[in-house]
Order: sequence, then structure tokens, then C-alpha cells
Amino acid sequence: MHTVLEIKGRKYTIEGQEPIINKVLSIDYQKDKGSGDEIVFDKVLVYRGEFGQPCLNVRVVSEVVKELSKAKKIIVFKRKAKKRYKVKRGHRQPYTWVKITKVEPT
Repeated sequence: MHTVLEIKGRKYTIEGQEPIINKVLSIDYQKDKGSGDEIVFDKVLVYRGEFGQPCLNVRVVSEVVKELSKAKKIIVFKRKAKKRYKVKRGHRQPYTWVKITKVEPT
């Protein structure tokens, strides 16, 4: 079963009930949803070979596996030549593991 769904402007392709990593979801659902809670995605673009214009009437019910995790730290380093200006900062992008439990037409 091949399904394409859109979450916060990004398209995710899922095959069956595999987990997906969403990097944007954790910002919105951080306060409301925890580990084991259900999230419903309604913007399904492709489901079993059918293409929506723009969306289909299909619900994707998923479960938040991990509440909030962070990716590996990346280092951002800025400097200006001949001015003794150096700034070193790190950033860890938050993300959420989401496991698809069922895909059902409405």
C-alpha cells in the first residue's frame, strides 16, 4: 500500500505501517501530544493509486512513538577577516518519531 501525505507543507511517502521522522511536527505538537497519543492527518495526496485534486477523503491515524528528540548538533561558525570577530554556535533540530497505525478511507 503506497500513500503520500502532506504534513506542514512537506510530502511524506509511506509504505504500510512504517515509522516516519517529522522534523516540523514537534514544534506544534510538543505541548499537546505526548508519547503514545494519536494524531490524525487528513491531507492525503495519493492512496492506492488514486490521486487527489488536491486531497483525498482518507484519514491517516498515527501514534507518536517518541515525544521529542533532537538531532545531532551542527556547529555554526561566523567570522570576519581582520576584525577579531568570531562567533561559534550550535543547533540541534527537534523532531518527532511518528508511527503509522492505520490508513482508512472516510
